[in-house]
Amino acid sequence: MLRFIAGTALNSGGEMPNFGVLDLGTWVKLAQDFTSQEQYRITPDSSFDQSPNGARALFTALMVAGVPIYADPYMTAGSAYFLNTNYTSFYIHEDAAFAFTGFESTLPNFQIGYIGALLTILEFVVTKRKANTLVTGLNSVSL
Repeated sequence: MLRFIAGTALNSGGEMPNFGVLDLGTWVKLAQDFTSQEQYRITPDSSFDQSPNGARALFTALMVAGVPIYADPYMTAGSAYFLNTNYTSFYIHEDAAFAFTGFESTLPNFQIGYIGALLTILEFVVTKRKANTLVTGLNSVSL
């Protein structure tokens, strides 16, 4: 599985993604592929958290071919997203560019006060689709 994910991420658009996202079951399966073989050398007067390279797995993300892979409990099982953020942007839509709804009373909820909301609509724009990949059909384990 490790080889499959690394190959898929690198061959999708000719450029490496910045990060990947897996569902929890697939992330655990990926972690089982290589975490038992990891070794960390701890020397006196140093630690991973102060090293610029740091420890590369099971801390914040799994590093596969230099790409951090994060777990997301809301992802569809057996799917993965590999994104290159150099080609993705959010733009604020002019219809709701931080529009204020106004204040409303909270007396119907038996509270004294007012509440207001600030709304915005963001448009997600991808300028190079081949640099981002959705992979489906990965094997996962049930938690």
